[in-house]
Amino acid sequence: MALPMRTLTFPLLIMLLAGCAKDVMETAQDLGLPPPGCGTAEAHMQATVDDASFCATLQLSAVGDGSSVIVTGVDMAGTTLMLQVDDPAPGVHPITEATNAVLCLQAGATFTVAPGTEGQLTVLAHDTVAHRFTGSFTVLLTNEQDGGTRALSGDVAVQYAAGG
Repeated sequence: MALPMRTLTFPLLIMLLAGCAKDVMETAQDLGLPPPGCGTAEAHMQATVDDASFCATLQLSAVGDGSSVIVTGVDMAGTTLMLQVDDPAPGVHPITEATNAVLCLQAGATFTVAPGTEGQLTVLAHDTVAHRFTGSFTVLLTNEQDGGTRALSGDVAVQYAAGG
């Protein structure tokens, strides 16, 4: 008994498409978006969230007024990191729920600095004329709804838009 051509076409089409599937990042790099690696020495936001790598390859934006800087990065999976630097003077500063805020949005969950938790922000350089900021951060973030945590450590280098 011969099978109709329609019966064979659909499974063959599915196998062909599945065989051509690529990971999202690989496909984006094939198209030239984003470039390989994580930005440049002058413009990047990269971190380790628990044991997973984060690189702001989809979007990296920053705004500041000389006395504070806010950096937002989004990766190809939609994970978003935000760093609000309240005192961008070079040196080591605490990250708490009230100062130098860090926010992570991941898979629909929000992670912030919990009360009584303290991280560390190291401002390596801040040029208020060229609007450049460079630093690193380490903090434990908590989801208030379920108590889940994310250990976060990374570094950032940006030229920010002057606002305010």
